Amino acid sequence: MSLKSESPPIGPHAHRRRLFVAVAVGLAILLVAGFGLAQWAAGRAGAQADAEARQNARAHASLLESELQKFRLLPRVLTEFPDVRAALADKSDAASRRLDRELEQLAARTDATVIYVIDADGMTIAASNWRAPTSFVGENYRFRPYFQGAMRSGEAELFALGTVSGRPGLYLARRVDVGGRQLGVIVLKVEFDKLESRWADSAAATLVTDAAGIVVMSSEPAWRFRSFAPISAETQQRLRATRSYGDARLDPLPVDRVDGGVRVGTDLFREADERVSFPGGTLRLLQPAEPARASANATARVAFLVLLILGRGDHHAAPCRRAADAAPGRARSARTRSRRAHPRPAHRERRTAPRVRAADRNRPPLPRRARGAGTGEPAGLDRPDHRRRRARNQPADRRDPHLCRKQPALSGARAA
Repeated sequence: MSLKSESPPIGPHAHRRRLFVAVAVGLAILLVAGFGLAQWAAGRAGAQADAEARQNARAHASLLESELQKFRLLPRVLTEFPDVRAALADKSDAASRRLDRELEQLAARTDATVIYVIDADGMTIAASNWRAPTSFVGENYRFRPYFQGAMRSGEAELFALGTVSGRPGLYLARRVDVGGRQLGVIVLKVEFDKLESRWADSAAATLVTDAAGIVVMSSEPAWRFRSFAPISAETQQRLRATRSYGDARLDPLPVDRVDGGVRVGTDLFREADERVSFPGGTLRLLQPAEPARASANATARVAFLVLLILGRGDHHAAPCRRAADAAPGRARSARTRSRRAHPRPAHRERRTAPRVRAADRNRPPLPRRARGAGTGEPAGLDRPDHRRRRARNQPADRRDPHLCRKQPALSGARAA
């Protein structure tokens, strides 16, 4: 029988070359996987931060709108109030003092900062803060844009810094008409300190800009009355002339548009904008990008470690698989080499079979076994098993008389 020729052994240089190629391919795969995971992490972080920014912007805009709608109804109702019309019609001190007390009670009940009445010449004749040192009574606001807009169009709104109180707020102005005559304007000022405090509890930065791009409300007090985008020197002079922002310099915030986000100073944010219902008002929410980026990077690192562990496990398991696959071949080769080196003599092959048969003939007979042993049958009866059949096939001079004798007939109930 011919034997197959064995494959030549692989030298150490070939092993090194294969190992080098395997390591190079593994490193290339890891580099590509790392780059892909980094890109995935950046995209996931941006999408997550954008979603959070939009959700928080809608929530903060809803809070602002509810406050605005609550206070907008009050000036419209007060234009029909008889004491307001009486005070503007006769301009008597008695009517004005009576209106002061009524406006004071109304402001306390509605959480309005201040409510005051201005005549057609711009002079304040009654105010809810008439007891305070910063009372508006006797102040002339003819220069105020909200007064001019209300006298011209019937109503006006303006977010500005108070000239007397020095506090920012939203001014809601409504003209009072009686019999076609323009008697004056009633004004309600609303400050949003509580709302800004609620915004500050969030991790995001929230601000509201007016039509000129000036920050009029903000969860960051240092950002108030600064421009969100650079404005020209002429625009700054024009805005200062309105005295709406007091003596603020209206310097621009250090805002840069980078990587699809907004960088303010050294902090990176994702921006979401929502329109609000006062002239030119825009709510801008700046969601910090770092938490979402850290979360996405952590997920990418875990995925990379899993790939690395799987790659190392496959690298260590491959030699074991190769050794297991090669073991049967090596065993067969070893037996073949042994047979070639130590051939078995032919006379030993011929003597093996007769020797085994002779050993079987010289083996003593097996002991008798009771038929019922271990079977539940009555004991004492011989069982004609294979030993008896084997004894009958033996030559006559080697038969066992005990195994070949005829069995007695069954007696008693067993025979029946």
